[in-house]
Amino acid sequence: MVRSTASRPRSFAPPDIGETIVAAAKRLPPAIFGTARLLEYAIVDNSVVFTGRQSLFVDGKLLGAVPFLALCRDLVSEEINLFHCNLRWKVIGVSGGSTIVGTKELAERAYCGISTKWTTSPYTEDQVVQQLEKTWGRHRCSFCQKWPWDVQQIFEGPRSSICDECIGSFAKILESNR
Repeated sequence: MVRSTASRPRSFAPPDIGETIVAAAKRLPPAIFGTARLLEYAIVDNSVVFTGRQSLFVDGKLLGAVPFLALCRDLVSEEINLFHCNLRWKVIGVSGGSTIVGTKELAERAYCGISTKWTTSPYTEDQVVQQLEKTWGRHRCSFCQKWPWDVQQIFEGPRSSICDECIGSFAKILESNR
């Protein structure tokens, strides 16, 4: 009988840290990641095998298995991002594509079995808006309420902000009043 010594694909969680992942898995991901809204998330447990079939480099090093994946829609580009997260849902790498299906297929190639682990975001639209307001609210235009990603530029003062579109509108009003 001949045994292969080739390395096998592995699950993310070695048995000694399995309890840590179980405890961390009780922590929900955030509603937003920067300017991306959470759509679905997955916990990479022992039933998921990391195949290594991905080319994601972070600080010049190939990223290995991570405990959490978050599928998000970027509010600026509308692209689908796959965030590779640590045990605290901190993003340590990003991949993705233009569609949810394509991005999930990308994840399945790297994490065999992850397709059965996706969970829909538990957050309502109101909760997402509240989180956006908490994170980005002071960066919104104080006049038209547009988000920074909806305009070309925002100028911020100590207590208010104004976007380039409002400046242009106000300039036209001032010019017509001369």
